[in-house]
This record gives sequence, structure tokens and C-alpha cells, in this order.
Amino acid sequence: MELMFGALLFHLLLYCANQTSGVTIQTVPTVDSEGVIQTELEKTVSLVCQPDGGHEADEELQWLRNGFAVHLTEENRMNHSSVCVTPVLYEDNGATFTCRRRNNATATASVTLNVTYRPQLSGSEEVSVEEESMLVLPCDIWANPPVSSVSWSLNGSAVDLLAGGFSVTNDGFTSTISADKVEKSLHEGTYQCTAESPIYGSHNKTFIVTLTDKTLTIPLMPFIAGLVVVFFTVLLAVASRWNRIRKVNAAYDDILLHNNVRLLSKGRVLERFWAIRKHLQMFLSEQKNAKAKQYLDFLQDDEKMECVAFLVDVTSHLNELNLKLQDDANLLQRTFASDLE
Repeated sequence: MELMFGALLFHLLLYCANQTSGVTIQTVPTVDSEGVIQTELEKTVSLVCQPDGGHEADEELQWLRNGFAVHLTEENRMNHSSVCVTPVLYEDNGATFTCRRRNNATATASVTLNVTYRPQLSGSEEVSVEEESMLVLPCDIWANPPVSSVSWSLNGSAVDLLAGGFSVTNDGFTSTISADKVEKSLHEGTYQCTAESPIYGSHNKTFIVTLTDKTLTIPLMPFIAGLVVVFFTVLLAVASRWNRIRKVNAAYDDILLHNNVRLLSKGRVLERFWAIRKHLQMFLSEQKNAKAKQYLDFLQDDEKMECVAFLVDVTSHLNELNLKLQDDANLLQRTFASDLE
């Protein structure tokens, strides 16, 4: 009885083995123990798949690349199937090729390509930056295997991070060097980003940085405020002389503009403030309280004082326009006509 049971079990195992036997992939270059093929760009990879063991019946084979079917000719499917990857491209890095039996999807074998290539460095080669602004130089690095280190040089010498106020960041894909409030003597010149590959050695990228003089920009908010004041000044002038414009012979009975536009009288205050600003700084510097320190910081802020200077000029011109419009026989069109002459 035990002998019959053992013979039955043997035939059952043999039947299961025939039904689940797998496939084998032969490769050039050879595959390692982890199923990875090491190759390089522009090379050729050959893959040949065939069923394990001998089979009397024809076995149809299928190829998948990253889970998607690879188109095969009719004669390249039965019992023996091959795939050729040529030339190897960047996109082939990490690609997995799987061979399987069509009638048994569990009988599979897979290999993965690891494509190595030299470091590719990119970035803007010519950079122009205004003095006292921020310099940012990104150096993008594309490499396999990843580079082991990245260094920066300026005019042929290693960048002095402390002296130039530089900072360097590196996330494995981009190395960035930056500096705040750049100066021509410290930051202008030829920068070089150098990447070290454990296989392909050193590769570098050159950046030419030019510093330009700082340009004076008109503050946006004061400029808009000046335009608004001008607009309403002209609007009030036209409104107050509307009857005069429609009927030239009508009696002049409008109100003086300085009674309507009180904002213009503040222009004199701004002019006086601007004239004594240095004396105000001296006075505030002698005071020992927080409020005086706040006012002193305002007076020493160049950007804020540029806004004040702009407002002084705008209100001065508006005062001049206001006086020109306050003549009994001086119409708006005559005023502009005399200025054009």
C-alpha cells in the first residue's frame, strides 16, 4: 500500500513540475546575481529567452518592458525569442525586461538594465547681476552613478566661502552657490562647477558672472500716488472752470484751487523736512528712547528716503501747476500751450 501511494505522489509531483517549469534568459553582457545587466550609453544589449527543459509541444513566449508588451514577429515567439536593445539610451536606465510563457503567466524571468553615463552639467553660462543684489548660480548634474562630490572655484581658485559671503547647497542633482549683496571686487569673474564621478573622473561647467552698476528704480507706490494726485488736480481744475470752458464770455467766479486741494500745501512741509533731514538725524541720534531710534532708522533707510525724495519732487511740481491755474484769465489749455511754446 505504501509503495503504491509513493508512486502516485511521484507522478503527481512530476506532472506539477512539467506544468510550472519556467523560462531562462541568456544575456550579453552577462547578468549579475541580482538580475542586473551593467551597460553604457550607445552600447548593445542582447536578450534571449527559452523555456526550461525539453518540450515536445511548441511554447509561445512573450516579452514585457516595464510591464508593457514588446512587439514580436511571428517567428520570434515560438520556443525561442530574442530582444535586442541598440543603441542603449538614457531612457533605458532602470528598464526591466520580462519573458514569460503565454499559457502560464507565472513562469517568468526578468532582467534590469543599469545604464551608466558620464556626468552631464548644465546651467546658464553667462550671468549678469546688479551690484548689491543677490547672486544665485545653479549647476544641474545628471550622472549615473551619482557623483561623489561637487566643488566650486572662482577665477581658478577655490571659492572662499567666508570672505565672499558664499553659501553652497547640494541635493544630489543640483549644486547651487549663492551670495547676498554682491560686490564687483569679490564676486565678478569666472566660476567653475566641478563634479567628481567614481567611474568617469572630473567633469566641469564654466559660468561667466558680470556685475553691473546698480540702477535707480522708481518706487512703484509713490509713483502711483503721484499719478493719482495729478489726475485729481487736473480733474478739479477742469471742474472748477467747466462753465468757462463752455462759455468763454461768462464771468469768472470759480474758487481758488488751493482751497479745494489741501494736499498741495503739504508739499511745503515735505520740502522743509528734506532740507533739514541731516540735522534731524543728528538730533535723533542723541536721543535715548525707542521712538527716536525708530525715526532714525527711517531716515537712514536709503530705499525709504528715495520714496520721500520722489514725493517732494511730485508735490513741488503740483504746487507750481496749482499757482499757474490761479489766474483769472489763465485757462487750462492756455497753461499747457505756454509750456509747449
